[in-house]
Amino acid sequence: MEDKRANGSSGKPPFLERHGTAAFAVVATLAVAALVIVPQFTEDESPSDDPSPSISTVTQTPDLTALGERMCDKPAPQPDTKAYQGKGPHKFTAFDGDTTNLEFAQLTPDWVTKDAAEVELVVCFDARFVKVVNTCDLRNNDDEIVEVDVLAFDYHFRIFEARTGDLLDEQVERADDPTCPTSVLMEADKKRWSVDSPVDEDRVRDIVEPWVTATVD
Repeated sequence: MEDKRANGSSGKPPFLERHGTAAFAVVATLAVAALVIVPQFTEDESPSDDPSPSISTVTQTPDLTALGERMCDKPAPQPDTKAYQGKGPHKFTAFDGDTTNLEFAQLTPDWVTKDAAEVELVVCFDARFVKVVNTCDLRNNDDEIVEVDVLAFDYHFRIFEARTGDLLDEQVERADDPTCPTSVLMEADKKRWSVDSPVDEDRVRDIVEPWVTATVD
């Protein structure tokens, strides 16, 4: 079997192990300011197989989830959605390949609808692991050093017109910020962990905005 672990410039592969039900602890370089949920992989999975983007799910709506699954897996016309025409904003839903993801749209809440019949655009994105860009030493609750690998990802964005199923745009954005996190939520007994480098939210807006705000004849 091909070794799917990445070898970044640090020379250290990411720590690939799925969370169990063990107790969690915060490791931090500073006083805890925020919690970051880290990617989770088994030894037989690579980050490209099971990405866990920084854009995290806040709401799961069955109708939107079903719409996203249909459009992102095998794009096809969705006749029960709203026609992409007239003046914007044109409502969209975003989908990460696992569940409908609405936090992606919190940058522009007036562009989003929870009603599948009002959706004009479907934004699909997935993440592919690239490499380790940094390894950070953080301290856990017992003042022990925990190594945390920062992982780079390529985020693949596709924008579809829901009613017709047409692909309108396709772009790839690399997230490779090596900055060490201030804190990480992880299993209490671990001495090695990994976090993904977040995609730049301004770039996400740049990708989506022209299609949402367009006037369509």
